[in-house]
Amino acid sequence: VYDRSIGGSLAEKIRGAAHLFVDDAGRSKPVPAWGGGTFVADVDRASAATTIRAVDEALTAPCFGFPTVDAYYADASADQRVCAVDAPLLVVNAADDPIALTTVKRGVFDYDAVAANDNLVVAVTARGGHLGWVDAADPTGPPDWAQETVLDFLDAARREAPP
Repeated sequence: VYDRSIGGSLAEKIRGAAHLFVDDAGRSKPVPAWGGGTFVADVDRASAATTIRAVDEALTAPCFGFPTVDAYYADASADQRVCAVDAPLLVVNAADDPIALTTVKRGVFDYDAVAANDNLVVAVTARGGHLGWVDAADPTGPPDWAQETVLDFLDAARREAPP
């Protein structure tokens, strides 16, 4: 649901900005890429996208110079950086997160890499989605559980920090 909703919303925004990616005849034209150079977006494909991945394939990956969306996702993933974390870090992930799919890869990070770094604390909840955890008592209010968990972690990290 989340993926299709966000994918469709992004496609709608791209349709509204399509004139930035095409010439006067409606053909895709080179536009500035992140980090220099240019790229040509597949505006038709991005405008018709129904998933985040389809938008990333047509627009995001080429904009950032990646040959494929999988190369973009691999580079954007925190997996290769987790071993370098040298300060306390709390990672909270939900098993039902539609973006960081725990059914494909358990949690956000490779569990062996997480276990090898004493600075990491990982919490994986059964539910929570991608953007937060709602409280059953007040589903439209702030996510008290997540806020309290983070504040408790920061307090503990502060207390345990070397002088």
